[in-house]
Amino acid sequence: EGVEQNDKEAARWILLAAEQNDISSQSIMGIIYHNGVGVEQNDEEAVKWWRLAAERGDADAQYYLGCAYANGDGVEQNYEEAVKWYALAADQGNVAAITNLGVCYKLGDGVVADSVKAFDYIQLAAKKGYPVAWNEMGDCFFYGIGVLPNSDEAFYWYKKSAQAGNSRAMCNLGVCYQYEIGCQKNLEQAVYWYKQSADAGNSRGMCNLAFCLEFGEGCDVDFKEAFYWYKQSAEAGNERGMTNL
Repeated sequence: EGVEQNDKEAARWILLAAEQNDISSQSIMGIIYHNGVGVEQNDEEAVKWWRLAAERGDADAQYYLGCAYANGDGVEQNYEEAVKWYALAADQGNVAAITNLGVCYKLGDGVVADSVKAFDYIQLAAKKGYPVAWNEMGDCFFYGIGVLPNSDEAFYWYKKSAQAGNSRAMCNLGVCYQYEIGCQKNLEQAVYWYKQSADAGNSRGMCNLAFCLEFGEGCDVDFKEAFYWYKQSAEAGNERGMTNL
């Protein structure tokens, strides 16, 4: 406060602390290199710093290192290693790691797929108040992952997560309103939540919004806007957006 923001200067001071073995600074340096804030973006450097902190027991660094292995950022993709680091972070109560561990069990990434374990981990993170886990709870109830399918429960969790700002949940909530899943059909609400999701950068939300604009679902037909959102969706890698474009 009182000092003009200078990312390079901030990174320099954090690096000095990290080099003095301050564990929190080492974890933060990983984030700095991963995002390229005040330094040139470098995932290999990010992994180096996360590993230093993770091996010393920092839960955040263990989570980030798990993400690096899951995504192949700065290391060769290795789901088994991802699960290892997620589990270590989860044991310390890191809610993001608990959620990702649940997703690994859901998809069978690095572990034998186990829908019951998936639900248990996701529910644990949800109870700790993590919005990403709330969306995953919605998926569990929608698809019947480790629990009996329940549209009302799916809607509840999607709405809870969407209202907390999760872009995937916003899109899922839009789908619920569009197709009467756990709620009364409300196309205007569907469009509203697709727009919220699209504005937050979710490619599926962009594509669904474009569809509504193209066919006048819950809004006036607007081909120009529809084309814009299909294009945004396609450029973000959404296959349906590419096809519709």
